[in-house]
This record gives sequence, structure tokens and C-alpha cells, in this order.
Amino acid sequence: MSQPNANWYWFYDADTQTLRVNMQTYEFVCACKPKMLLPFAKQIQQQYFAVDDTYAFNQFYVALETSLRLSEAKLVQICLNATAVTQFCTDESPKSWFFTPQPIPATEDAPIVVLESGENPGLFLRLKNVNGCAYLMLLSSQMDLVTGKTMRQFDCIKVMQDRLASYAGQAYSVEHQQRA
Repeated sequence: MSQPNANWYWFYDADTQTLRVNMQTYEFVCACKPKMLLPFAKQIQQQYFAVDDTYAFNQFYVALETSLRLSEAKLVQICLNATAVTQFCTDESPKSWFFTPQPIPATEDAPIVVLESGENPGLFLRLKNVNGCAYLMLLSSQMDLVTGKTMRQFDCIKVMQDRLASYAGQAYSVEHQQRA
């Protein structure tokens, strides 16, 4: 597994308005939208990976590795984006109305969950629980919420726990929006 190390560091590229990770051999561009970044994140010139960053990265990696069959590169991409969101982005208000309540919701510790809109289901990574809600990152390539409103891969949303369906190894593709 690609492990964060003492030489990895975060920085904000003002020219492209992107949060990035310098990993020595290459730079990773995080999918965080500039408007979602906390003010201090836009001031980062060189912030080395902290213990909290490494811990979050490893927690996400283990959850994904044991639940989904993904390449090493895809796992690292997801984990870096998830870590960036938890460390540098603001929480949103809940938007549960886009999703169908579940008769038997997923447990609060389930790391991979499914949300169902009236349009199609999407596969999500639970980033954290916040005041009875779950803050989630879309793993599917996209998810239509309603006509004209689409989430893209790595977009985040907060929803009430009763909207989360358990992921029981269904054949979802992270590369495509539909069920495989």
C-alpha cells in the first residue's frame, strides 16, 4: 500500500485554485472545490502530513480495501480526496430530501453505504458522523439527484442516517454510475 510519509505535504496552488499533495514523485490534485475549502487551506504553502492526516488516510484505505475491489492507484486517489475533505473543507447542511428513506438503515459505523435518489443509486464513503447525520463522499462516477442536478465523483453531501442503505457487496462500479 502507498503509505503517506514524512516527505508528503499539502499546498494550495493559487493559480489553479486547487489543494494539492506533493508526494515526491508526483503531485496529486485534490477534488475539493475552492468554495468548500476552509479559509486557512487557501493559505497553505507547505504543510507536511500530520499524524491526523496519516491516520485518516489509513482508516479510509482499510475500509475501502476490505469492501471494494479497486486498484492501488484508485484507492490512493479516493483516500487522498477523503483525507483532504475531512481536514480542509467545510461541512454542508443536510440535503436528505434528495434520497429515499430506508426501512432498515445502515449502521452508523458502516464505512461504505448506498444512497438512492429517484433517479439512480450511488455508492458513498462515510467520512464522518455529525449530529445524527453522515457526511459522505460519492465514489460512483456520478449520481443524478433530480433532473438537472448531478453529483460528480468525490462530491460530498451530508444526509440523515435513515437515508443510508447498507452496502452488502452489490456489484457497483466506481468507474461507472450504473450497477454492474
